[in-house]
Amino acid sequence: MTSNNLSISDNSSKAAVQPSISENSEGQSIAKLLHALIGGQVKRDEEFRQWQAKQAEREEKRDMEQAKRDMEQARRDEKQTKRDEEFRQWQAKQAEREEKRDMEQSKRDEEFRQWQIEQSSILKQLLDINQRNADAKSATVEPMTSIWQSR
Repeated sequence: MTSNNLSISDNSSKAAVQPSISENSEGQSIAKLLHALIGGQVKRDEEFRQWQAKQAEREEKRDMEQAKRDMEQARRDEKQTKRDEEFRQWQAKQAEREEKRDMEQSKRDEEFRQWQIEQSSILKQLLDINQRNADAKSATVEPMTSIWQSR
């Protein structure tokens, strides 16, 4: 029995040491699955990195285009600001010209009123002189008797 016991215990130790064929193929299947999973994850990671790189390129391109548009807008704004300033200066000059023209017109209007007053005064003086002359003529004129009548 001891020899039988030895062979049974030998067989069980051998079984523990050597995996069976089914265990071995299961391990290979698991290894293959793990390898496929890991390989798939690696592939997905690489695809994701490529996608991220493309996204970064797109964002960089979009940012560069936006910067270009911003610069163009800044140039347009600068030109508009310059035009606005030139227009404000033109308006200020126009206002000065109009004020000067209004002052000159006001001066001419005042001179014309003064001239009218002078003309009115002169006309009044002439009318007074004319009236005095008319009064003087009527006061000194007597009905004349004709020289022929008195003879």
